[in-house]
Amino acid sequence: MQEYRGENTIKSFAEQIVELKILADRWCEGKNKTNGLFLAKYQVLYVLSEGDFVAPKIIINKLGLAKSNLAIIAKELIKDGLIESKKDNQNRREIYYCITQKGRSELTKKLEQIEDQANNKQKKQIKTLEDAIKILEDF
Repeated sequence: MQEYRGENTIKSFAEQIVELKILADRWCEGKNKTNGLFLAKYQVLYVLSEGDFVAPKIIINKLGLAKSNLAIIAKELIKDGLIESKKDNQNRREIYYCITQKGRSELTKKLEQIEDQANNKQKKQIKTLEDAIKILEDF
């Protein structure tokens, strides 16, 4: 059985990434003091905010969602007026999604909520997180 390592122990990069993932999941899914800061619908809105019309395949790959789950989320987002769907003129079976102005507004509010939750000490650690993200993107 491995002995508990206190806070003063230097963790490996891999251990820090695991810790980061656990903490990010807890924060995003609302398993702390907040109530779900970044649920799947906001992740979809975020991906859509990065482009004009986005194919479901891109969203599925980027977020690791099942096709059926994306369909359920997209249906709800369309109903709420946060995204629109568009069929390809040449291949009517192809669908693309885009974020609406209402969707951009809701995403902006959610991102501001996340910013407001972070205290000054946490904001100073953003550089460290940015460095970790860069390393992970290069994998």
